[in-house]
Amino acid sequence: IMGYSDILPHFSRAEKPATDAIMNPSNFKSYISFLFPMATSKNDAWFETDVSMRNLYMGTTTFIFLVFSLLSKKTKEQLFFIIIGLFFILIAAGGIIGRLIYEYLPLIGFVRLPGEYSIFAILCFSLAAGFALDNFMKIAHDWPAKLALVLKTSTIVVLAAFTFSFSHIVSTHDSILWHMTATNGSMVSFVKLFLDNLSFYDCLVLQSLIQFPLIIFITKSLRHKNYNLMLYLCIADLVLASLLNLPFTGVGQNSVKNVQQVLNTSPKGIPIPALQPIIANDTSGIDKTSLTGNWSFYNKQPGVTTLVPYPILLNTSDQIFSPANKNSFLKPIIFSTKATAIIVIKKFTGQQITLDVVATDKDTIVWQQSNYPHWKAFVNDMPTPMLAYRGIYMATLISPGHHKVDFEFKPVKVKTAMLISAVAITLSVIYLLLIWIFPSWQQKRLHP
Repeated sequence: IMGYSDILPHFSRAEKPATDAIMNPSNFKSYISFLFPMATSKNDAWFETDVSMRNLYMGTTTFIFLVFSLLSKKTKEQLFFIIIGLFFILIAAGGIIGRLIYEYLPLIGFVRLPGEYSIFAILCFSLAAGFALDNFMKIAHDWPAKLALVLKTSTIVVLAAFTFSFSHIVSTHDSILWHMTATNGSMVSFVKLFLDNLSFYDCLVLQSLIQFPLIIFITKSLRHKNYNLMLYLCIADLVLASLLNLPFTGVGQNSVKNVQQVLNTSPKGIPIPALQPIIANDTSGIDKTSLTGNWSFYNKQPGVTTLVPYPILLNTSDQIFSPANKNSFLKPIIFSTKATAIIVIKKFTGQQITLDVVATDKDTIVWQQSNYPHWKAFVNDMPTPMLAYRGIYMATLISPGHHKVDFEFKPVKVKTAMLISAVAITLSVIYLLLIWIFPSWQQKRLHP
């Protein structure tokens, strides 16, 4: 809390994202992922949303008991989590309701993509399903008719999806069986090529072939109260679903080897930056950017000439990249205003920059980073006032001569809060250990 309260005044996330930021929802079509998660990796035109926003899969067992809980009498806890889950599903779905919620409910609009709210819906629905499963496990012999209905309906839906997709493949040849090309690469390359060439209907067929026996075994484990089998099924289900969808997400669009080759070109650790004009920094590698995101995140050379899109920006960002400030990019990340001082960077970390400076005249040393609180300036180990050069950058004055100049980050309040939290957690752990080791002590405390 202290950390957030400390940084929030200095960031420009006080404005809600633009209208196009509520695009890419987890829309109604994404609900197919409750039973067929693999199918969401294809058919972008039909889903009309980003691939990362489509998958709502929480596990087949969890989904079955979620539906069962919706059809059955609910506890207060279940009702609470279902209502909250539905609220987040409405936000994640976008549309008219999503737009109204984004527009008028406080803080909701500060999330860039509405589909991100689906994670909260999944968590709430999973908890509601967990209560239903727990209640079922406490029943001695009864086999709820509504649970049997959910299991049978799920089986029918899976068989219908298989029949529909298989008949479509046969009639249209929209399948990897007609489009797969041979490869001489490794097994990993073959698997990736195979997954990349799957059609939407191929994915439906494969997922149906997985879901059908899974539901059969889930039914068997529930009927016979074999909860160890059900546990293994749940683990296998989620692991397999994750592995099958991994190649279609983010980095999975490219092989790990290709991404790593690009990352290996980045300097190791935190190197001392070159004192060259910012415009000379390598930030424009298109091939690199397509694999890893903007290369300025990886080249470890501070300073860019254009604003790199990012959800959170410092309040000074607009000033830094305004036309009035463009001459700053012709200078190094650290410079003297009179351009006569000789500057050598001796140490460069996330919390401290140490400079060796030889000045022939009274001068100002400017570090082209936003003037952020908690940074302190020292000249020859003595505190010196931190200036805001042009109202943007950190700077400090030096006199003629040879100096050691330090910029150090010292967030005293935040570190104090961290220390208090660490002490509180440590004491809580000690207390819990004492209760566990000496249960009689707790009983005596409660019942003297």
